[in-house]
Amino acid sequence: MKSIKIIFFILLAISVYSCSDRGYYSTEFYYEETYCSDPWQQNTTWDNDNELKTLISSYLTDSLTIEFSNLRITEEGTPDTCSACTCKTGRYIRLNVYDVYATILTYRGGFQVD
Repeated sequence: MKSIKIIFFILLAISVYSCSDRGYYSTEFYYEETYCSDPWQQNTTWDNDNELKTLISSYLTDSLTIEFSNLRITEEGTPDTCSACTCKTGRYIRLNVYDVYATILTYRGGFQVD
């Protein structure tokens, strides 16, 4: 009888852990940086990537209420030859989010699933 209780509690602990609101797996998203029409650029400037990451982080947590991890900026594209606000810089903003935030990040944040 004692071993049945132990097995029961182990199975209960596993099921509670696996039914987390946020899920266990995260999805990678990317955003192609533009010269001046990114949603976190509202009348702000930055001098380096760390300051830009702070702006993006604030936008995601304060405006979209999204939890994320592994925020990084990569240079993997070719910059557009134009310099209009909507032209791409060739840099990508990459991050991971739990699946429950995918819709918000895609439709309100402009990110795409990688």
